[in-house]
Amino acid sequence: MANDAIQIDKRLVLHHASERHARYFLNAAKAHRNAWQWFDRERLQIEMAWERVRKQASSKSTLVIDCALTFEPFQSRRGLWREVVSWGERALQAAKAQKAKTIEAELLNNIGLALTNLGRLDEALERHRRGLQLQRELKNKRGEGHALGNIGAIHHRRGELRRAAEFYEKHLAIARKINDLRGEESALANLGLAHADLGDMSRALELYAQSLALCRKLQARQKEAMTLNNMGLAHANLGEVHRAIELHEQALVMFRKVGDRRGEANAQGNLGLAGYRLGDLRRAVDCFEQQLHIVREIGHRHSESNALGNLGLAYAELGELEKAIDFNERRLQLAAELGDRRGRAITLNNLGNVYRQLGEPQRAIEIFEEALHIHRQNNDRRRTGISLGNIGQACAALNEFSRAIEYYQQALAIMREIGDKRLEAMTAWKLGEAYENLGDLRQAAGFMQITVDYERAIGHRDAEQDALRLQSVRSKLQKP
Repeated sequence: MANDAIQIDKRLVLHHASERHARYFLNAAKAHRNAWQWFDRERLQIEMAWERVRKQASSKSTLVIDCALTFEPFQSRRGLWREVVSWGERALQAAKAQKAKTIEAELLNNIGLALTNLGRLDEALERHRRGLQLQRELKNKRGEGHALGNIGAIHHRRGELRRAAEFYEKHLAIARKINDLRGEESALANLGLAHADLGDMSRALELYAQSLALCRKLQARQKEAMTLNNMGLAHANLGEVHRAIELHEQALVMFRKVGDRRGEANAQGNLGLAGYRLGDLRRAVDCFEQQLHIVREIGHRHSESNALGNLGLAYAELGELEKAIDFNERRLQLAAELGDRRGRAITLNNLGNVYRQLGEPQRAIEIFEEALHIHRQNNDRRRTGISLGNIGQACAALNEFSRAIEYYQQALAIMREIGDKRLEAMTAWKLGEAYENLGDLRQAAGFMQITVDYERAIGHRDAEQDALRLQSVRSKLQKP
């Protein structure tokens, strides 16, 4: 009996020591709220404390919940999405046992966002649907609207743009009904993004203007800067690149004023993309390097991945293909570390284009096919279409124009299905060129006309240049 009592006492002592260890880091985390460097230094100790708490905590203990919620912002900032999921799922068990539905809904939101970043979209959708159900049970209309927005974002990520817009509209309706101005602004911004991706830049800009007005009413300077950034991207897609630069520069100044380093990095990245579109590639590289420097400084690894990809694009356009390969390979490595399959597939598409430029279209096709496989697994319709179009381009480089047309037709069908007018127009032009190479000028002119009509409708600066090219094809048709 005495030995049993000693064993129980030892377990109690260890249990209390583990609790004290965990609570020490919980308190320290609150004191170092934005200090990711502190988290990196202490990460091993924090994870050791978590392991003990995870195993020892009773179903009534709130400690696992406190750990999951307190450390989630650090883990998300460092791209530790798998940890957010595993810690969150363990905390979810405790929240369910304690019938703490509000906490359960918060954890489901965090887990869903992390799964989205991991590209595990079906699992993310299931968590957000459970979160939506809980918010409805709790009669929390604000939370319900937020959950609908998250579900819309999953459909958006998959390229199911009209479905995404439906959920954003539902979020908007709830926000307006309960006078949730911040929720209304968020829903308007998301709707703007959906319409921009659908190729309807005029509608996107209308929605962004409404979002911007609310940001200014709420004096939400950070959100205002984000909206200016989005407006810049829409103007760039309209071919109004100088206007886009003005908006990105306004956003950059605002991000710096509010101390949002990640926003500053995004604005630099967008300025780089504007320079890329203008052919000012050295300026683009400079902006992308500043973007990379900032995200490394703040420790945001997901944004670091994007910056590496941007540099890969710029160096490819400069013809410095070895550098382009190096940056894309580095992004692939980082995507693997983050468990980011979507990021891997996007990078493979970029890498395939580099090998196509190097005159290795067959190797490019192999790389594009791996990207295509991942996008299909993720049910990402938009990027599936992009990969199919890339394979078509590589086939065209091999002078296999009939095969290229097969891939372009599949890509075009997807772009029409999801309603992406911009990518539909781009794919139609490639189809036109392939038919022209086969000597089928009537088909070529028909597809090229789709592109010209779209460019004229949105006022794109290339519209008349492409119209002249179309006229040249039509003139060949009229020759006996």
